[in-house]
Amino acid sequence: MQKKSLPRRAIKYALISSSIIMFFVFYRILTSGAVGTVSEIAFRIVVSALGSFLAMWVIFMLYLFFNPDADTPRERTNFGEREK
Repeated sequence: MQKKSLPRRAIKYALISSSIIMFFVFYRILTSGAVGTVSEIAFRIVVSALGSFLAMWVIFMLYLFFNPDADTPRERTNFGEREK
């Protein structure tokens, strides 16, 4: 089985993590309010979404580069069982 390309695998994880981050950003905006006009708020949301996505993409690119088998499941062993 061939591995997917490194950037595509990093995009998947970056989308998931940045979506969680943006959920908390929207929750903060809804509970405490935001200062500025509607266009300023929309611009800040777009910039923060893009910034969080790109930051997480870089982090996951580095993580997957140094740990290429990170998204493959490990073999499960019972507690106390020794490896043979």
